[in-house]
Amino acid sequence: MDLSKIRYSNKHDIVISALVRALDFSISNLSYRKVSGPLKSEIKSLTFDEYSDMFKEFNHNISPLKRFYQDLQEKASEVKYQCVLIKNDQDATVGHWYGMMNIEGINGFSSFITIPQEVAERSCLIGVGYYTNSAHYFELIVQALCYYLIRYSGKKEYAYFFIVDFQPLVAFSKLVFNAEEVKYYPPKEKGSMGVYLFRHNIIKSISNPVLLKKVKEKLECLDNCVPDCNLCNLRDFRKDEIPIGRAIPFLDVTESISKIGVSLD
Repeated sequence: MDLSKIRYSNKHDIVISALVRALDFSISNLSYRKVSGPLKSEIKSLTFDEYSDMFKEFNHNISPLKRFYQDLQEKASEVKYQCVLIKNDQDATVGHWYGMMNIEGINGFSSFITIPQEVAERSCLIGVGYYTNSAHYFELIVQALCYYLIRYSGKKEYAYFFIVDFQPLVAFSKLVFNAEEVKYYPPKEKGSMGVYLFRHNIIKSISNPVLLKKVKEKLECLDNCVPDCNLCNLRDFRKDEIPIGRAIPFLDVTESISKIGVSLD
C-alpha cells in the first residue's frame, strides 16, 4: 500500500485542525510547563506502588473518577500497568499516558462497566493523558500504537480509554479512533470537567489515514535506529532483533484494512 497517496477527508482536516489549535493554545490547564527541543519518550512497566507514586496526584485532580480509583486499589496486585512518558532534555516527565493491560479484575465494578469475560480478556484500559501540546499528544498515541503492534497485536483487540469532556478531544476520538461512547462520569465539582469512557478497535484505529502514516514512519525509524539514539526505547521491545517487516505485523495491518471494512476516504 502506497501511503503517500492517502488523502484525508475535509471532515478529518477540520477535526484535526480544531484539536491542534485547542491543544496548542487552549488547554494549558491540562498540561505541564512548556517544553522546547526534540521529543524524548519512554515506555515502561510499573508495579502498583510505582503507578501510584507517579500518577496519584494527577488522578486526584480527576474528581469524576475518584470512586474508580478507590475501587482500583482493591485489585492493585492483579493489574499490570504500562505507561508512555514524554521527557524533556533534563529527563523530567512532561507528559504521559498510562494503561492497564489486563482488566478482567475490574470488570463489573460499579465505577466501571460490565462486559463479557472474553471481551475483557482481549481489552486494555487507558487512563486520562497529560501533554503540553499537540505534538506531544500525537507522540503518545504513536508510541502506544507501535508498542501495541510489537507486543500485543495478537493478544488485545479493544482499548477502553478515559478522556475529559473537551469537545476537540471527543470529536477526534470519534472520527479518528472510530471510538464509541461507553459511559459518562459527570463532574463532581463546579467548574470541573466530566470524563468519558470510550472504546475502540485498535487495528481499525491504526488503519485511519491520520494515524496510519505516522505509525508507519515511526516503525521505519525504528528499523533504521542507530545504537546511540535515545529519543525512545521502542527498540528494547523488539523480539530477537528481527527486521521490522517480520517482527511487527504492520504489513498485515495495511493489507487487511479492506477486510475489516474501514474506508481510507
